[in-house]
Amino acid sequence: MFSLTLKRAGIVTAMVALLASTACSSDSIVAPLTQPDLPGTPAAEQEITGMYRVDVDVASGTVTTTPIDNMSASAGSNRQIYGTKQQAAFRFAMASPATINAQGQWKLPMTMRVENLLSFAVGTSQAGNAATARDTLGEFAFLTTMPVATSGCVANTAGCRITVSQQHGSASFTTPTAQPYWFFNDVLAKSDGVANSGTDLSRAQNITFVVDTAIKRYSFGIALSAAWQAPQESRWKVDYRPDSLPDNGTEPFWKTVDVGTTRGSIVTSGCPLFASRCLKVEDTNRSSDQAELLYYRSDSLGTSQNAYIAFSYSGSYGANSDQQVGLIGMTDQNKLILLAIGQKNTYFIDGNLNQVGGQISTSSFTSNDQLRIVKNGNTSVQLFIGFSTTPALTVSYSALPNDPWTSQGDVSHSRSFMFGFFNNGSRKTMSTLWSNVTYEIGVTQP
Repeated sequence: MFSLTLKRAGIVTAMVALLASTACSSDSIVAPLTQPDLPGTPAAEQEITGMYRVDVDVASGTVTTTPIDNMSASAGSNRQIYGTKQQAAFRFAMASPATINAQGQWKLPMTMRVENLLSFAVGTSQAGNAATARDTLGEFAFLTTMPVATSGCVANTAGCRITVSQQHGSASFTTPTAQPYWFFNDVLAKSDGVANSGTDLSRAQNITFVVDTAIKRYSFGIALSAAWQAPQESRWKVDYRPDSLPDNGTEPFWKTVDVGTTRGSIVTSGCPLFASRCLKVEDTNRSSDQAELLYYRSDSLGTSQNAYIAFSYSGSYGANSDQQVGLIGMTDQNKLILLAIGQKNTYFIDGNLNQVGGQISTSSFTSNDQLRIVKNGNTSVQLFIGFSTTPALTVSYSALPNDPWTSQGDVSHSRSFMFGFFNNGSRKTMSTLWSNVTYEIGVTQP
């Protein structure tokens, strides 16, 4: 029997498997809206909690923020307006004096922070004290309008242009076109009523503008998208966007368990579901009989809660054996829900790679299918392929193996979502490709 690694490194890993001080600012908020669709993924459920116009005086270095009362969002998303009370406060500060780059343009570095003005925490799904949150959904600050000159020259003509850098990635929040964003890996506590300090204040993120020297003033639009603490919301979603590795901290952070010679990398060819880029998780230059690399998050998933994790996948197997498998699933402090995708067959497993329930042929789906593992509370788990409404696999909840964290007494690090691979294939290499990895708590479908 081949056993999967149980490893302790501060936690047990069962692993099969914008407040910135400004020289001049106007703090204000507008009604939040549900974040619209990300390219190629279902609609997100974080809340857009503020939108501002930011004006920058290049000569003096002053930055002024002004609220914008209307938020337009991309078509095709289901959005709800929550009200007009204050939500958050952005502030910016010049990080250092402006300099001239090799191209003769101004380089203006700033810092950006955000402060929560709500009576409940944001950046987490968990009720109660935000400090107890095990993982952070965090906050996304994103540009609603790109920077444009407002004084000194004719905007967007030669010698009158502005570019932005140091963004963490790009995604579609309020427009069909991807927008630059910065991720704050923070849980912001409910407002303490004191500006510019406390646990309701984020850490700083850096933002730099490269500005043609003819420009005297410029402006841009920015907004914040954040998860709201229960019971303010009843569903929470995390999208893994393969513009960076899951564990580099520039979006909701995934931890790793890594055994053997493994690596994750971003690739731009051969990606599942025609994605322009995806995550490659592989075992290279084998030096042992076992290797695994899993990315996981410990977001709060209760025994009776619904949830799903969706993904597209392809695998390259060096051994004709189901001891080489892609792994993806979740735990809920009671049961382990883990799907193994082998070269021949696909099925749910326990912590020793033993099959749980039925199986399907891996040839039943292709890399261009979106797959979805569904947890129907404490009743059953199912696997759906593509747009089919008929499950390809169903296993009763009671037949699932126990959650390995709970069995080792480490309840605080249970309730995880995970994906990656396990290789016990007689020193044969393997690789897996992942795109459109999304999970959501509180619902069974997007």
